[in-house]
Amino acid sequence: MVVGRKIAYTAIELAVNKGLQDIHENLHRGVRNLVDLGSIFAKGNSQQDFFRSLKNIFKNKKSPYYDIVNHLVHNVDLRIIKTCGINLGYNSWTYGAEKIRKFNKITTGNIPWFIVFDFRQKKEIILTPQEISNILTTGKDIGIYCGIFFVHKKFYLETLIPTLSRHRDNIFLLFIPAKLITAHLVESIAQATNIIIVLETNTINDNKQNKSAAELLFSKKCLYSAYTYYDDNNIDYIMADSYAKQIEALKCPFAFLIRENLRILRNAKQFEEFIKQSRALKSNHLFLIDFYQDLSYVNQKISAKNPFLAIKPDGTIAFNCMDGLRKELNIKSSSLPDILKYIDF
Repeated sequence: MVVGRKIAYTAIELAVNKGLQDIHENLHRGVRNLVDLGSIFAKGNSQQDFFRSLKNIFKNKKSPYYDIVNHLVHNVDLRIIKTCGINLGYNSWTYGAEKIRKFNKITTGNIPWFIVFDFRQKKEIILTPQEISNILTTGKDIGIYCGIFFVHKKFYLETLIPTLSRHRDNIFLLFIPAKLITAHLVESIAQATNIIIVLETNTINDNKQNKSAAELLFSKKCLYSAYTYYDDNNIDYIMADSYAKQIEALKCPFAFLIRENLRILRNAKQFEEFIKQSRALKSNHLFLIDFYQDLSYVNQKISAKNPFLAIKPDGTIAFNCMDGLRKELNIKSSSLPDILKYIDF
């Protein structure tokens, strides 16, 4: 860690520690102090606009967003909140964003702020923990501090947690089915402090398993949420109050909605309005994130374009969400910077 960044990180860490302590003593004052802290370190118009919006939200002492913050600080290990908050807000969206913009000026402007590791399929040849670690290290060199993992196999997950926990300045989101959650795994996740678990909640039939997994995560004060794939077949259910109640019952403060196969919705405008209205938190206290739309929004604020990179278990590469594997490219044989040169928009 370079000296200037180390000083900034230490200052932020001390201030966040104080802010979290203040929230326990006085919720409204503590939250406003943390927002003010973010404003001080905000760089660029988009970040400053973001914190101005937060200030407006928290001016209202009855804002339901206070309830979400209150839930987090009383039910999640404060070390996890601090680590994930700093790694996302500062390492990724501030320091990392500066690096990305710098490299984009001398390349083709194709560095995303996150990398997706799509490990849903079982492959005979898989990336080793060391290879994954090398990718993460190289990513940080060019400003990428966020890793998003989709994992459906137990043996992938068991090797991942120790690897990810060693990358202390990264933030990781692990999208996994509830059946993979065990007491031993939850202990490892809680100790890592830089991992957010996102539970798959695609059918009502999974409710019992989801509830059991959520209870384990909650008992160890982990930071976790839920995710659901959506398309025209289930969009009405997702927009109904029953969906939010299902997720809130798991004690999730936020949830990701992922468009299935990126098909265009028949009621796309209605869904867009639903997402917008949901963030007023008038009928529930669940913050909804439209996975591709919202991550792309941040991408464009950082890179001006919308690069996307997914790495498969065997190291093959997919660009721009729409799949179409580039079989001639493999992270096992090509460096991350070289692969990023092939991204088109």
